[in-house]
Amino acid sequence: MTQILLVAHGRLAQEMKASCEMICGVCPQISCVTFLPQEGFDTVKQHILATLSAHEETLIIADLFGGTPFNVACAVAMKREMSGIEVLSGMSLALVLEAAFSSDEMGATDLAQALIDQAPQVVRRFVPEAIDEDDDF
Repeated sequence: MTQILLVAHGRLAQEMKASCEMICGVCPQISCVTFLPQEGFDTVKQHILATLSAHEETLIIADLFGGTPFNVACAVAMKREMSGIEVLSGMSLALVLEAAFSSDEMGATDLAQALIDQAPQVVRRFVPEAIDEDDDF
């Protein structure tokens, strides 16, 4: 099983996990690290390191590319003794749900690639003209 670690500004990671669990039930493979205003790079790094399992592959999903949570996750992933870590940015409920449903079936690298491949299908624009009047919502 691939461990999933959500890292984000504020309490977004915790709320994302709670929303995911509303839909698919308890997700023991998902952990969260917050980045609060009074915290810095080193504090977030300590929280991430404390959450990682030495024996499991881990997919870290951060909220923003280039933000402190993402940068800290990348710094941790670059350490030689921490192999089996993948880092993605662009956290969304759809992304987290797909990761939760697929984490039993794939390692961190395959899971990260599968999520990247599915990302273009997640953001969609509503076009009223494309809806048939007989469609139910």
